[in-house]
Amino acid sequence: SLRPRRGRASYVGDHALGVPDPGALAVALLFMALADIHEPATAPRLPAPGHITVI
Repeated sequence: SLRPRRGRASYVGDHALGVPDPGALAVALLFMALADIHEPATAPRLPAPGHITVI
C-alpha cells in the first residue's frame, strides 16, 4: 500500500491506508457513466458502482 507523504492525505497518515481515493472513485464512476451512454450495448459488462473496490 502507498502511504501518503504529501498533500492533505499526509495529515491522516496510516489511517488513509485501505480507503479509496475519492477523486479516483469519482473519475471511475464518470467514465462508467460515459461508457454506458456512448456504448449502451456494453453496459451489462460494466461493474455496478457499488462494486468498485480498492485493489
